[in-house]
Amino acid sequence: MLPSLRTICHACLFCFLLVVAVPSLASTHTGPDKVELKVGGVSAEQEQNIRAYVEGLALMPPDLARPRAVQEMVSNAAARALKALGYYSPVISVEPDAQAHRITLHVQPGEPVRWKRVTLRILGDAAEDEAIRQVLREHAPREGEPLHHGRYEDFKTRLQAAAQRRGYFDARFLKRLVQVDPDSRQATLDVEWESGSRYHFGEVLFSKSRLSPDRLARFVRFAPGTGYDEALIADLNSRLLNSGYFRSVTVQPDRSQMNDHTLPVQVNLEDRPANEVSIGLGYGTDSGPRLSLDWNKPVLNPAGHSLDTQFNLARNKQEVTLSWKIPVTTPNQDYWLLQAGWVNDIFDVNELSTTTVTINRQTHLPSGWVRSLFTRIRSERGVIDNAGARQVVEDDFYLSPGLSFTRSVSDSRLRPTRGHFLSFDLEFSHPALQSDTQYLRLHGLAKWLIPLAERHQLLLRTELGVLLKDDFTQVPVSARFFTGGDQSIRGYDYNTLSPEDSSGDKPGGDYLAVASAEYLYRVLDNWQLALFADHGGAFSEPFTPRHTGVGTGIRWLSPVGVFRLDVARALDTGKFRLHLVMGTVL
Repeated sequence: MLPSLRTICHACLFCFLLVVAVPSLASTHTGPDKVELKVGGVSAEQEQNIRAYVEGLALMPPDLARPRAVQEMVSNAAARALKALGYYSPVISVEPDAQAHRITLHVQPGEPVRWKRVTLRILGDAAEDEAIRQVLREHAPREGEPLHHGRYEDFKTRLQAAAQRRGYFDARFLKRLVQVDPDSRQATLDVEWESGSRYHFGEVLFSKSRLSPDRLARFVRFAPGTGYDEALIADLNSRLLNSGYFRSVTVQPDRSQMNDHTLPVQVNLEDRPANEVSIGLGYGTDSGPRLSLDWNKPVLNPAGHSLDTQFNLARNKQEVTLSWKIPVTTPNQDYWLLQAGWVNDIFDVNELSTTTVTINRQTHLPSGWVRSLFTRIRSERGVIDNAGARQVVEDDFYLSPGLSFTRSVSDSRLRPTRGHFLSFDLEFSHPALQSDTQYLRLHGLAKWLIPLAERHQLLLRTELGVLLKDDFTQVPVSARFFTGGDQSIRGYDYNTLSPEDSSGDKPGGDYLAVASAEYLYRVLDNWQLALFADHGGAFSEPFTPRHTGVGTGIRWLSPVGVFRLDVARALDTGKFRLHLVMGTVL
């Protein structure tokens, strides 16, 4: 039988009263609160330590009904806290207040105990080890300094940790004696520490990999018999991880196989898949919808060669690039890069297909710069504007050696808060190299991301270029300067800013100068507002009139990069343009 409507109403009313009444009843029962602690007359470090000791007593308001017991417990705890900091003769008064649930401490710490005599004896191989001597210089107690038990314990911990890092696995304290005379406020320290003999690296054993043993051995920067150093283990782990060959790397000294102070090293490797394919979709105002396909073979053969094929399709550019990497010493640090590519570029009234073959030697220098020495063979075909005339380009041939330097520094690759990017390149061509013309091209790009405050950043960008030539019409279009668009001067279309000829067409410029300032304000964790101004242009004579675009935008800091939406106004035309782009900050 179904319940009546009246029964249902009574049940609902009961539930409502229960929901309202129970929290109200609970709020009338305050229960025991915590005891408030006030401390006066001490430094910040002393107060922090006193609070830690007193709060460890876990006193509750009912305990304050026994004031004498509370005074004794709190006074003893505060005295222990000060003794740990070297104050052995404090004057402490404790005032418990049961009604206010408060304990007030008035403290006079007095003068600290100081080290009168410090004796440190270092025995064993570590006596002359600079890493151990540095710990002694920076952290060992010194005569005349205040006694601080926490710093003394920290010194012992650091000494043992340094010994482990440097291969003194048998290190131990033979003597640790601290004697304190509270009356004279003086202390003596007698420490005897023996490091034992230093352990040395044995053989480095690699797990199975597609790379040859000889190629793997080139990652190792130490030989059997070298003194153990944890930094060398970390360096090997980093080199293997950054090589691009492995999905995971674990480098561990095998202490179970230690023998005669020799320690083998076990390296466990997991190769990346033989084939990696990724597909990307994007959109930019300049390019329209974009499709990219990347097919990568991280390990092509046991010698460590790798092959990467990229396809990029967009409205204004179609591109195919094949890259063959041949390591010389350390992969991803020093290698030959052989590239073949085809690009079809459409901008303004020009459409140009360029086929290139590049031989490139890239070296990562200790300073953080990446140096590239290259020779590029280039052939162009298409229809371009050249000095007011439509010119059909058919198999123009250029051989151009060059040199470039790049450097990127930031605190995060995808979401940096500070950093910079610098790039400089030089390229030239000459008929002596069987090219159709001669020219010298210099180009530089610099970006700086500067934190102004917690939520405020300033992004600065400048780009400069110069083209020295005999005959501009013979210079390859891909070597001329154009600007405008999402990545240069916003408010203008892609590569439409360059000198105009007599017919109003834009064949490119001899010079390039662009500067940009962008203010970023983070309104939410993953969202920023932007105000920007871009200024510059490509031109045939230095210091000729340039173009300016100003505007505002929004940034979404996504897990895969920064999505930018900008609205920019070109000041010389008054027109507005929307810019959408996905990429990185630097």
